[in-house]
Amino acid sequence: MVDKILDVFSNTKNYHIALMTTFNFDISFFERAILNRLYENNVKKVSLFVDSYELNKALSEIDYTSIGKKYTVNPIEMKEAFHPKLILLLGQASAKLVVASANITVSGYLRNGEIFNVFDYDDKHPENLKVINSAIRFFEKINDRSFNQDKALFDEIKGLVYYSKTSENNELYLLHNLDESILTQVEKIVDNVTEIDVAVPYYDNYAFALEMLHMSFPDAKIKLYLQHKKCKFPLDHKNDSFITSIFAFDKCNDSSAFYHGKVFRFTTSDATYFLYG
Repeated sequence: MVDKILDVFSNTKNYHIALMTTFNFDISFFERAILNRLYENNVKKVSLFVDSYELNKALSEIDYTSIGKKYTVNPIEMKEAFHPKLILLLGQASAKLVVASANITVSGYLRNGEIFNVFDYDDKHPENLKVINSAIRFFEKINDRSFNQDKALFDEIKGLVYYSKTSENNELYLLHNLDESILTQVEKIVDNVTEIDVAVPYYDNYAFALEMLHMSFPDAKIKLYLQHKKCKFPLDHKNDSFITSIFAFDKCNDSSAFYHGKVFRFTTSDATYFLYG
């Protein structure tokens, strides 16, 4: 994974703005492996949005940083945790969105088994305009919830030629739960679900999230994919009636790396939908 996702930062000549989010934040790794790549490609307007608790922790573990000199970091304080992992690169006539599961850490980029997907917008890929503008609106929302220190940057973004354009693509959505739960939004998009496949590394202690998933789609068979000895699943709930089957796996991408991706597959009578992040 790492070579491919770092390539995103190595090939950024069509962009001049980079917006990113993360939960855990390794400042030294970011500045060495990512920020340098962006600067080499003349992307020098760089702004990160980081969970406030994790940012304080990261700052306490480093003696020197380029924060405030070469890039901006915005602390995001929420009731629970600020957990999305997005990369949004913006240029005058093109944009690139990366939706990933990796935190900006050595583990996230170099060690774990992670997932990511890339959506380009330009003259050749107009179909991705909707998801790009959804990502811009998301960053605007979280900037408003922080100290709004990137106001000038977001005013500049409003001047991009595609900012006010509209495009419908009802096969692709960028979902977040700042205003409404992810599950509620999925219910509005997907119906007549027959199977749900779940591949995530973490579960709550009472499998409550799975029970809520079952309540939303009571006719669906729920199958779990758990990494042996590494997945945090409450074994006391393995026989819960709403869990149809459990498949255990050891390796991830032909290695014993910790699987950190979050993927849900919803199968209906005539389509398949993937929710990931």
